[in-house]
Amino acid sequence: MVKKIVSIMIVCAFLLGSVSTMYAAEPKEKAKAAEPAKVAKVDINSATEADLTKIPGIGEKIAKAIVEYRAKEPFKTIEDIKKVKGIGDKKFAKIKDQIEVKEVKK
Repeated sequence: MVKKIVSIMIVCAFLLGSVSTMYAAEPKEKAKAAEPAKVAKVDINSATEADLTKIPGIGEKIAKAIVEYRAKEPFKTIEDIKKVKGIGDKKFAKIKDQIEVKEVKK
């Protein structure tokens, strides 16, 4: 009787090991599918205040300051955004991959 129980336990352990191995690859496949799609960059020379606030770290106050600044002097490079009050090196480092400057048409 003990041998039969031990044999059943061994078979169950083997089957559970096979099932867990089979499903172990599934999370990797789901992780690939869950990769974020590339997000379009925000043109800081033409974006609305609402568009600018979609950039993490840019609130309404800074978005308004960006729009006011570029009305006087359009941005030539993305680094120029650091001239706007409230955007320093740290904030720029966080947003630089999400912004761009397109040529200003006059």
